[in-house]
Amino acid sequence: ITVMVNGSVIASGTPEEVRNNAEVQAAYLGGH
Repeated sequence: ITVMVNGSVIASGTPEEVRNNAEVQAAYLGGH
């Protein structure tokens, strides 16, 4: 899975790796 924010890749990896990525959590969940 590759996750993008504002046209930039912020994470790439398995679903588990992406789910546990702090930058992904902050971008999509507001850091909760």
